[in-house]
Amino acid sequence: MDRKWVKLADNLVGHKVTEFFVDQLSVTFLFENAALAIEGPWKLLDSSNVVIDYGDEGVQNDEFHAWKVLDSTVIRSTISDENTLELVFDCGLTLRAFADDDGFEDWGLRFRGGAWVIINGV
Repeated sequence: MDRKWVKLADNLVGHKVTEFFVDQLSVTFLFENAALAIEGPWKLLDSSNVVIDYGDEGVQNDEFHAWKVLDSTVIRSTISDENTLELVFDCGLTLRAFADDDGFEDWGLRFRGGAWVIINGV
C-alpha cells in the first residue's frame, strides 16, 4: 500500500497548539497550520508514559486534561503502520490517536491550503 500521505503529519512539527475543544463526538486540536479532529480512541501521556487523559466515542471524561498541550509545540510526529498518530510536544506530553477499525472515522488532519487525511481503521 502506498503510504506517502504519512508524511503529511511531519507538517505539524514546529507548530503550536492554539485551541482545544470537545464536543459530544470528538476532540479537536487546532494548530497554527492545521486542525486535528479525533472521533476515535486517543490518549494523552506524560513523560513517564502514564495516561493523564483519554477519550473514545461515547466516553465522557469528568475532567479533561488535554488543554495542557495549549501553546505547546510539536517536536515529533509519526504515523504507525496501524495508523496510530503520535504527536510529541515540547512540554513533555505525547498524544496518541488510534485507528480502531470500527468503520467510522477515527481521526483526521486538515491543513491550511487544502491537504488533508482521514483515517478509519487499518
